[in-house]
Amino acid sequence: MASPEHPTDAPHEWPSVDGELSVEKRWLGIVNSVEGETFYALLTDPTKPGQAILNEVDKSQVSDKEQALIIENASFEWIIGHVDNAVGQRMGISMIRFNTPETLTETEKQEALQAGVEMERRLLAGESHRLTLD
Repeated sequence: MASPEHPTDAPHEWPSVDGELSVEKRWLGIVNSVEGETFYALLTDPTKPGQAILNEVDKSQVSDKEQALIIENASFEWIIGHVDNAVGQRMGISMIRFNTPETLTETEKQEALQAGVEMERRLLAGESHRLTLD
């Protein structure tokens, strides 16, 4: 019999992760540049309009199906949260979902492009990576 002093060699069976997603943090992002296995993105918190931060993101955070969408000026949503399963266990979740041209309005496309251009201008001017967008 397994105990803390004598663990079993049998593989651990993980419970189902089905459950409702609770979002703790949400960002809207625009890819600023892509370098090797990482990309740099301008992240904004929808609850704090006008503030943005430039963040380095490892491409492994993005699903294989969406890897081709990691290009300059691409927009995405990034959420951090958790799921509680049926037996009461909690699993942390980090999900990045890229917007495709079909999911964005023309206004959203223009706003994303303008924000990326403004961030590039400020970075080239040597301004802080933590900016307030006008």
